[in-house]
Amino acid sequence: LLLYTPHNADICFTSVRPDSSDNKISLVVAGAFTAQNLRDVVGNYVEKGVAKENKRDKETGFCTIIGDKVIINAIDDSIDYYYSLAQKENGYYFQQMLLLKNGETIPCRIFRGQKPTHRRALAIYKGKAMVIETVNRMNVEDFTLSMQKIGVKDAIYLDMGSWSEGLVRNRDNEKISIGHLKQNTRFQSNWIEYVTKPLKIKESRVLVKKR
Repeated sequence: LLLYTPHNADICFTSVRPDSSDNKISLVVAGAFTAQNLRDVVGNYVEKGVAKENKRDKETGFCTIIGDKVIINAIDDSIDYYYSLAQKENGYYFQQMLLLKNGETIPCRIFRGQKPTHRRALAIYKGKAMVIETVNRMNVEDFTLSMQKIGVKDAIYLDMGSWSEGLVRNRDNEKISIGHLKQNTRFQSNWIEYVTKPLKIKESRVLVKKR
């Protein structure tokens, strides 16, 4: 696993394609699934407190972002409360496949029978929200078990497959492209974005660890 840990950065969910030349962006990856019309986000979402209702597919979880707090939960557990809270607190919310909750694995059946591929998730690890992805191709069950093994408590899937393009910036502010299959990147409708706060001292932008 690769663990991307942005330092001194705010996390958000956005439907506006990020500007890859913006050096304030320390990490950006695809978030929720994009609909078959290659235009809409799958499921409801909230962006800076503004709600957008879209058709849901088979999503089993949701993520709410309020300030620096990231909540990952099952879609049938207080969904209305957190959806409303994101609007009230000028926060963010999106729906995706839940992989781990309180350290317990959650079955993810939508990929059953598919060949192994590279995987990525937004996860809570050691109390911090970070992006975790696989080095090699894996099925989703092995990916989930790998995160559980290192101590991840909560994790929600992020769009991958041919939508996997992303970027990180290292401590020297160098832009590094990540992802493998990128054919559909131009159709991606939403992203998880970490935006660096003004730095008071020199520190790393993104710490990448291999586990």
